[in-house]
Amino acid sequence: MWFVIILAIILLVFIVGKIYKEEPVVIFDFDYGVTFVGIKTISQYPKLTDSLLIASYTYFLARYFLICDKRQAVYIQYCFLDNLSNTSLSCDESVSKIKEYIQLMFQETLSEKEKNAVIQMFSPLGFPPYIYSEKDSPLRSVAHYSFKLFNDKTGFASMLNMSFGPDIVLLPITTVLLYEFVIDKLSSPGDVVLLNKIIIDLLERYKTADYRSQRLYQTLPSEILRLNGVVVNS
Repeated sequence: MWFVIILAIILLVFIVGKIYKEEPVVIFDFDYGVTFVGIKTISQYPKLTDSLLIASYTYFLARYFLICDKRQAVYIQYCFLDNLSNTSLSCDESVSKIKEYIQLMFQETLSEKEKNAVIQMFSPLGFPPYIYSEKDSPLRSVAHYSFKLFNDKTGFASMLNMSFGPDIVLLPITTVLLYEFVIDKLSSPGDVVLLNKIIIDLLERYKTADYRSQRLYQTLPSEILRLNGVVVNS
């Protein structure tokens, strides 16, 4: 029995070491302040390609569902599906409505103790930031996340490092802020439509699949990207 456990640990260390010896193709750094979130990117490429941006968001969203608070999963799923499926909305309108829904979600899912902690942490405004800046960094940082996407011959892998903080609030906000960041960067309206379709495909699958499955996390995003013709050269 102990031999099997030790062998499993050695195998896990080998796999993780193999994955993360590779340099990430892109890193998204999130610096959470009181009034806005600073987002910085570091990439192996001179310019973030549309395919890389789309793949990055797909894997971030999949990782969010892998680790999210179960009270909030259905809210995030619904608000993205509802707004991205509505083709009459502009990108700005979709983002605005998703942010409004997330605010409502906090009111309905957080306990009074959690709400009070959020108010104190984001004093004097009393609520978390819903805007991002690529140029500036917050004067007072309350948390820092780093999302890394790796790509080698075996496919994609990701890592999300999170500092101590209210992840029950910051993770949902990051789903919409990174989405906004990505669509601001995409080079054409057609790529925004493609990203939205990929998000919808992923979330539709999560209606019947176990979004907390590690196996599904490793296979479903790459499958959906492939079916939608998204290829990122390593």
